[in-house]
Amino acid sequence: LDYDLTREENFAVYRSTNITLYQGDFMHLHAGHLAHCKLVYDRASIVAIESFNRNSYSRHLLQIIPKGIPILMVTLEYDQSIMKGPPYSVPVEEIKGYFEPEYTVTNLITNEQIDEREKWREMGLKSFRETALSLIPR
Repeated sequence: LDYDLTREENFAVYRSTNITLYQGDFMHLHAGHLAHCKLVYDRASIVAIESFNRNSYSRHLLQIIPKGIPILMVTLEYDQSIMKGPPYSVPVEEIKGYFEPEYTVTNLITNEQIDEREKWREMGLKSFRETALSLIPR
């Protein structure tokens, strides 16, 4: 995509025809940045955050996105006693705890990824599941 790059507050902002990307500290985003947001795609955010910060992340996200915005989220699950992360294991039930009752959390697909990277098996993991979730506002 062709884009324009500008600096705004604490962010590098990449703008193209139908998409705007903010590069910077998520906790500095505010509702004004996302006023025209139509969808949130969390591809690697929640799994990059240690467990003690995930509640702050999810509460902040819910505060800054417009009401009624769906979320597509990808999470990972594995035995974290074997591999510490990041990425961290964030079970679907944990995500439900952060986003319900505001959202209905639905599993779209779960894929076993253990054979995708040899290092996971070498570390002793027997399973490394990636799950795509649909979070639809209630």
